[in-house]
Amino acid sequence: MSITINTFTELKIELYNPDNELIGLITSELQLNDVRLQIKRQKLQDYVLVYKYNDVTYDTWIYEDGQLDGSQPDGLFDMHNKQLKELNKRNFNK
Repeated sequence: MSITINTFTELKIELYNPDNELIGLITSELQLNDVRLQIKRQKLQDYVLVYKYNDVTYDTWIYEDGQLDGSQPDGLFDMHNKQLKELNKRNFNK
């Protein structure tokens, strides 16, 4: 058995305000979740994420409650949760 250190594609997500002005670039899941929490806490509307994933460009709205609309590509916004879920699984068949 051997261990390898994998590299992951860095997130590059543009955040636009309701006036379609670029606010900035989000480059991590922590930043993304922080933006979502700010939107939820301030009850803001009409913020949009624009990103390219596997050569496809996506527009994703952030709802007033911080949730994302529609479906996102598998692994884009949920890699951290998937890794933790796998780490927390118990193997009772040892």
